[in-house]
Amino acid sequence: ITSVLNIAFNADAYSFSEIELMDVNGRIIKSSSFNPQQGLQLFQLTTSSFSSGVYILKIKNSKQTFYKKIILE
Repeated sequence: ITSVLNIAFNADAYSFSEIELMDVNGRIIKSSSFNPQQGLQLFQLTTSSFSSGVYILKIKNSKQTFYKKIILE
């Protein structure tokens, strides 16, 4: 991953969703909240201003929370 992080996930109808990118210490680097329509959601995050390293991507909706390790080079 170099300058854009593409995020895709399925959402329930009108389920509040939140996306956070955190550093390894748990500090929130970028956050976005929205109410998606049902179905596939596409989200792009520009990462060119972030330092190289390991980050944690958190995707949360009203039912579940997902975490994914992201490595920026």
